Formats: sequence, structure tokens, C-alpha cells
Amino acid sequence: MADIVGDGMIRVSWVTTISNTSAPTVAELNAGVALEGFMTPDGWSVATAEASVDNSALNSTDDTNLPGRRSDDIEATFKHQGDSAAPYTTFASKPAGYLVERTSIAGTTAWATSQKVRVFPCTAGNRNKLPRTPNEVEKFSVKFYKSAATVDLATTA
Repeated sequence: MADIVGDGMIRVSWVTTISNTSAPTVAELNAGVALEGFMTPDGWSVATAEASVDNSALNSTDDTNLPGRRSDDIEATFKHQGDSAAPYTTFASKPAGYLVERTSIAGTTAWATSQKVRVFPCTAGNRNKLPRTPNEVEKFSVKFYKSAATVDLATTA
């Protein structure tokens, strides 16, 4: 089987309305704001972690555990193109909505039915302008806070 090179193979959109997170519609996704063109190359970060639940007993000779709650730490770093430009304005009021991620298909490919996506119901945190550094574009970051369970294997409808 051939390796898949990830460069250019991602699409991330901010969508304000999704009626079914397991099957977002193409119309809902098209109404969103495409973010990948505004993000820095390392600007999309989703770190998934799982807590550990101790299920050892008083008479146990080994510590034993079960899988616990899942958490997703989500942050995006954007190129700052002015205070009146998207996506800086998109996240001005800490909006609630959905981050939708599609991988392994060219980011320039339009949304279509039957595509596999991840849906993160969330609320945007504060916009954080990052320090200016030589030979880089101005940047800002936004942390996102999950408001419901992530749907890892949603299929576009």
C-alpha cells in the first residue's frame, strides 16, 4: 500500500450550525469558514488524551486501571492579516460552533457526500496575538473548549 503524504491534504472549517454531528451536510459545511488557508503550517493542534481509572482493590498486588474520560486539547495558530480580516473577526466574540476536520483528501477539494470527517463541538476562547519574530508573519492563536463529545468518524451527508 502506498504512503499518503499529508502536505495539502487537510481541510478545517468553522461551522456555526450542524443539525447532526454524525452526518454534517455539505450545505452546512459550505456555510462555514474555511480556516486551513489562514493557519500556519504547524497551526492545527489536536491532542487527545484519556484518563486512567484505578480499579485496584485493597488486596491487589498490582495497580490495575480502566480507560476513563477522553479529552481533546484543541488550538489553532493563524496568520494575522489585520484586525478586520477573517479569521480574526470570526473568533472576536468567543463563538460557539463546530470545528470540522477532513484529512487524506486535498484541502482544495470541495466538500462532498460520503467524506469522513471529525467534528468537534466547541467554544472559541480568547484570541491571543503572538509575539512578533523576525522573518515570520504576524500570528495569533485561539484555544477551543469542547462542549460535547467529539465525533471521530462522521460521514458528510
